[in-house]
Amino acid sequence: MVDWEVEIERPPRPQRHRQRQPEPEPEIQDDELLDLKPLQIEMSDKEEEEEDNDEIQKL
Repeated sequence: MVDWEVEIERPPRPQRHRQRQPEPEPEIQDDELLDLKPLQIEMSDKEEEEEDNDEIQKL
């Protein structure tokens, strides 16, 4: 057992940078109604025929 005390120099703790809290996004206030229309994909007749033929070939 050791009778004397030895002071150990510890390196200073690294200072952690505080994580910046993200700024809250401003709420967008839009009084106008959004004119969103459902998208409809119109297939040409040729594409429809090809798709039908593909389905028939699978059977």
